[in-house]
Amino acid sequence: MSEGRSPRNVVGCVAAGLAGLGVLLFLSTFFSAALNFGNFDNFEARGRSMALRAVSGMTLMIIAGVIGGVSQTRRVERTISGIHGHALRRPPPGNPPQPAARQVIKVRCKYCGSLNDETAEHCEHCGGSL
Repeated sequence: MSEGRSPRNVVGCVAAGLAGLGVLLFLSTFFSAALNFGNFDNFEARGRSMALRAVSGMTLMIIAGVIGGVSQTRRVERTISGIHGHALRRPPPGNPPQPAARQVIKVRCKYCGSLNDETAEHCEHCGGSL
Protein backbone atom coordinates (compact mmCIF):
# COMPACT_ATOMS: atom_id res chain seq x y z
CA MET A 1 0.00 0.00 0.00
CA SER A 2 1.46 3.35 -1.00
CA GLU A 3 1.86 6.20 1.41
CA GLY A 4 -1.19 8.46 1.65
CA ARG A 5 -3.70 5.82 0.60
CA SER A 6 -6.16 4.66 3.18
CA PRO A 7 -7.52 1.10 3.12
CA ARG A 8 -10.85 2.59 2.02
CA ASN A 9 -9.29 4.03 -1.11
CA VAL A 10 -7.52 0.75 -1.88
CA VAL A 11 -10.79 -1.16 -1.53
CA GLY A 12 -12.46 1.36 -3.84
CA CYS A 13 -9.68 0.91 -6.43
CA VAL A 14 -9.99 -2.88 -6.22
CA ALA A 15 -13.75 -2.60 -6.70
CA ALA A 16 -13.27 -0.33 -9.72
CA GLY A 17 -10.74 -2.76 -11.21
CA LEU A 18 -13.08 -5.71 -10.74
CA ALA A 19 -15.94 -3.76 -12.28
CA GLY A 20 -13.80 -2.81 -15.28
CA LEU A 21 -12.69 -6.41 -15.79
CA GLY A 22 -16.29 -7.58 -15.50
CA VAL A 23 -17.47 -5.08 -18.10
CA LEU A 24 -14.69 -6.14 -20.49
CA LEU A 25 -15.55 -9.82 -20.08
CA PHE A 26 -19.24 -9.17 -20.55
CA LEU A 27 -18.77 -6.97 -23.63
CA SER A 28 -16.28 -9.40 -25.17
CA THR A 29 -19.21 -11.80 -25.55
CA PHE A 30 -20.97 -9.39 -27.90
CA PHE A 31 -17.81 -8.62 -29.89
CA SER A 32 -17.10 -12.32 -30.28
CA ALA A 33 -20.66 -12.97 -31.44
CA ALA A 34 -20.46 -10.13 -33.97
CA LEU A 35 -17.09 -11.27 -35.34
CA ASN A 36 -18.29 -14.87 -35.74
CA PHE A 37 -21.75 -14.08 -37.08
CA GLY A 38 -22.77 -16.78 -39.54
CA ASN A 39 -19.77 -19.00 -38.69
CA PHE A 40 -21.01 -22.28 -37.28
CA ASP A 41 -17.62 -24.00 -36.95
CA ASN A 42 -17.08 -25.15 -33.38
CA PHE A 43 -20.41 -23.54 -32.43
CA GLU A 44 -20.95 -25.37 -29.10
CA ALA A 45 -17.48 -24.67 -27.71
CA ARG A 46 -17.68 -21.01 -28.72
CA GLY A 47 -21.17 -20.76 -27.16
CA ARG A 48 -19.91 -22.22 -23.86
CA SER A 49 -16.95 -19.82 -23.89
CA MET A 50 -19.20 -16.85 -24.53
CA ALA A 51 -21.66 -17.90 -21.81
CA LEU A 52 -18.80 -18.39 -19.33
CA ARG A 53 -17.38 -14.92 -20.12
CA ALA A 54 -20.81 -13.29 -19.83
CA VAL A 55 -21.62 -14.93 -16.49
CA SER A 56 -18.10 -14.29 -15.15
CA GLY A 57 -18.31 -10.64 -16.18
CA MET A 58 -21.70 -10.17 -14.51
CA THR A 59 -20.44 -11.92 -11.37
CA LEU A 60 -17.38 -9.66 -11.20
CA MET A 61 -19.56 -6.56 -11.63
CA ILE A 62 -21.86 -7.71 -8.82
CA ILE A 63 -18.92 -8.43 -6.51
CA ALA A 64 -17.42 -5.02 -7.35
CA GLY A 65 -20.74 -3.36 -6.54
CA VAL A 66 -20.93 -5.08 -3.18
CA ILE A 67 -17.33 -4.23 -2.29
CA GLY A 68 -17.77 -0.62 -3.43
CA GLY A 69 -21.04 -0.31 -1.52
CA VAL A 70 -19.46 -1.57 1.69
CA SER A 71 -16.56 0.83 1.19
CA GLN A 72 -18.94 3.77 0.65
CA THR A 73 -21.10 2.80 3.65
CA ARG A 74 -18.10 2.77 5.95
CA ARG A 75 -16.96 6.13 4.57
CA VAL A 76 -20.36 7.69 5.22
CA GLU A 77 -20.56 6.23 8.74
CA ARG A 78 -17.13 7.60 9.58
CA THR A 79 -17.98 10.99 8.13
CA ILE A 80 -21.20 11.18 10.12
CA SER A 81 -19.52 10.08 13.33
CA GLY A 82 -16.68 12.55 12.70
CA ILE A 83 -18.93 15.53 12.04
CA HIS A 84 -21.79 14.77 14.40
CA GLY A 85 -19.99 12.53 16.89
CA HIS A 86 -21.42 14.46 19.82
CA ALA A 87 -24.96 13.81 18.60
CA LEU A 88 -24.36 10.06 18.18
CA ARG A 89 -22.93 9.48 21.65
CA ARG A 90 -25.20 8.35 24.44
CA PRO A 91 -25.31 10.44 27.59
CA PRO A 92 -23.30 9.05 30.48
CA PRO A 93 -25.24 6.90 32.95
CA GLY A 94 -27.09 8.91 35.59
CA ASN A 95 -27.49 12.00 33.41
CA PRO A 96 -30.95 12.24 31.89
CA PRO A 97 -31.05 13.17 28.22
CA GLN A 98 -31.71 16.84 27.55
CA PRO A 99 -35.02 17.68 25.89
CA ALA A 100 -34.79 18.72 22.25
CA ALA A 101 -34.95 22.44 21.56
CA ARG A 102 -38.35 23.65 20.39
CA GLN A 103 -38.46 24.41 16.70
CA VAL A 104 -39.33 28.02 15.90
CA ILE A 105 -42.00 28.36 13.23
CA LYS A 106 -42.49 31.64 11.42
CA VAL A 107 -45.49 32.69 9.33
CA ARG A 108 -45.04 34.93 6.28
CA CYS A 109 -47.39 37.91 5.97
CA LYS A 110 -49.43 37.76 2.76
CA TYR A 111 -49.40 41.58 2.47
CA CYS A 112 -45.79 42.63 3.09
CA GLY A 113 -43.93 39.29 3.17
CA SER A 114 -42.28 39.76 6.58
CA LEU A 115 -41.87 36.81 8.96
CA ASN A 116 -43.90 36.69 12.18
CA ASP A 117 -44.28 34.31 15.10
CA GLU A 118 -46.74 31.47 14.53
CA THR A 119 -48.94 32.69 17.44
CA ALA A 120 -49.24 36.27 16.13
CA GLU A 121 -52.67 37.29 14.83
CA HIS A 122 -51.46 40.47 13.12
CA CYS A 123 -48.25 41.26 11.22
CA GLU A 124 -45.62 42.98 13.38
CA HIS A 125 -44.48 45.02 10.38
CA CYS A 126 -47.61 46.20 8.55
CA GLY A 127 -50.41 45.24 10.98
CA GLY A 128 -52.32 43.08 8.44
CA SER A 129 -54.21 40.05 9.74
CA LEU A 130 -52.45 36.73 9.50
